[in-house]
Amino acid sequence: MLKLFGKVIYFIENQTLTFSGWMISFFTLLGLNLFFQFITYNFKNISVEYFIGEIIQAYYFILYLAVVIFLYLITSQKSNVKSRMLNIRKCKIENYTSKVDYFKQPKDSQDKNKNIELLNILKFVLWGFWSIIFWPIIDKLILGDKFHLSFYLYDSVEGIFNNLITFFGPIVPVGILYGTRIETLFIILITGLYVYYKTESFLRVLFSVVGIYTIFYISVALPSILMFMVTMFNGGDVMGITNLDVVKFFNTPLQYFGTGEREFMVTFFYKISLFYNLIFISLLIWLQFLWNKQKLNILIKNIRLPQMIFNWGLLGVGILVGLFYIPENLTKDIFSWLVVINLSLSILFIWLFSVIINDIEDYNIDSISNKNRPLIQRIISNKEYLNYGYIFLFLAELCSLTISGKIFILINLYALITIIYSKYPFKLKRIPLVAGIISSTASLLFFLSGYFLIIGDDSINFPWGIILFLFGSYALILPIKDLKDINSDKQNNILTVANLLGEKLARIYFGVVIFLIFILTVFIFNFKELFIPAIILGSIAYWIVNNKKNSRNILLYKILGVVIIYLLLIIFM
Repeated sequence: MLKLFGKVIYFIENQTLTFSGWMISFFTLLGLNLFFQFITYNFKNISVEYFIGEIIQAYYFILYLAVVIFLYLITSQKSNVKSRMLNIRKCKIENYTSKVDYFKQPKDSQDKNKNIELLNILKFVLWGFWSIIFWPIIDKLILGDKFHLSFYLYDSVEGIFNNLITFFGPIVPVGILYGTRIETLFIILITGLYVYYKTESFLRVLFSVVGIYTIFYISVALPSILMFMVTMFNGGDVMGITNLDVVKFFNTPLQYFGTGEREFMVTFFYKISLFYNLIFISLLIWLQFLWNKQKLNILIKNIRLPQMIFNWGLLGVGILVGLFYIPENLTKDIFSWLVVINLSLSILFIWLFSVIINDIEDYNIDSISNKNRPLIQRIISNKEYLNYGYIFLFLAELCSLTISGKIFILINLYALITIIYSKYPFKLKRIPLVAGIISSTASLLFFLSGYFLIIGDDSINFPWGIILFLFGSYALILPIKDLKDINSDKQNNILTVANLLGEKLARIYFGVVIFLIFILTVFIFNFKELFIPAIILGSIAYWIVNNKKNSRNILLYKILGVVIIYLLLIIFM
């Protein structure tokens, strides 16, 4: 049997797996799973919101990543050593066998072997995930027309522990039914065989059985576990929690800020997804750490912190403006905090998507003025870098769709603007005034995301004055970032304010513009007490821009610091 299993593993590991191939395959399996659920449970009159609620759950993504990471951790070292020793036996030099210790190989060779093992596990688990389409069918075959619904475990701390040691506990009409239990047994069996095939260690097989079951159990008991954690964080009585408390926590209508109540049938999906998204992102970061720590560090460094803080600042201003108009829409429960975190992450990821598109299109420019960029350092290939961009786009859409349809549209609109701004045939960034207008429009979408989060469906006068002020200010000041690219832009025939005026005049222009923006805020917000602070901080900003000791690369950091101080004064004065 093990020999036959080995042939199956050999077949799977020798299949080509691309990023697009993985995405299509995984989403196909998810689609089939939903299809069989809808058929076997006879779901009628399924609303669009219910369907969206079903597909935004990152449950299977989390389960997939957790199994992959666990299998890698339990098999990697032993599997790599075994693989190396098999190769050593075939390597003879001058009639003697060269026994090279795996751990003394060059680091690049170790990383390559590590990635091969991880890639093989990704393939193996993907094939194993065919099992997710069968549990609805199994439930239907066994239970027939009896009322049943495969769902999560809602229980007390004692109940969750008892169910853990009794293989999901008793079978009830709503809960963990036959299909999920058989699916779990199947996954435990094939992963146990896989671990033994890779390591030849019965102890590791035992660990894999316990580990895989624990992963599956936690995945179905997660709502209760999250309820325990939130209660503990709030200083409540965890041991007093019952299954009804979990129902109230996750299944009562969801309303946050200005967003209207979700219908009862879908509220669970949206609530649990606010948690799921954070777990999913954490596992993705862990997987990337295992795959290549250097690339993870490069991606983190490529966030470009000043611009990202500015983006989050626009989100914060939008929230504050919304609360200024409708302060009663402020909500402070755990789900409201999770909504803000998810929205902040959505903005981070769509920003990273725009950064990657811009880096790919500006390769020639960056090779002169930004030699620390990932593509220029040749750490990441062009195709791989674009794949990271697609991942960031997917995460941005996932987080935004969990919040509301309006914010989902705004985030996607930002992505579309990014493309016409950076890519041919338009590549509007080449035209100075138009580039500023396009970038300003895109950035205002972050402001509107915060604003609509609070306002929701309420009908109030739109703050056109603030919108136009922010739009004009950003359009005028945005080209300051081109100071650092002044030489490369000239060589590539890209017109910017910086290379049209020259560095000296451009610094004066930006300094004057920033100073005037500080002064105008006094009149826009009708806040006379800000006049003296605006003059002082505006003058400091002018001096920072025109002080040649401040290199072009750190100007944004220093100006951002002044702006943050000013915003704090606005909030607390």
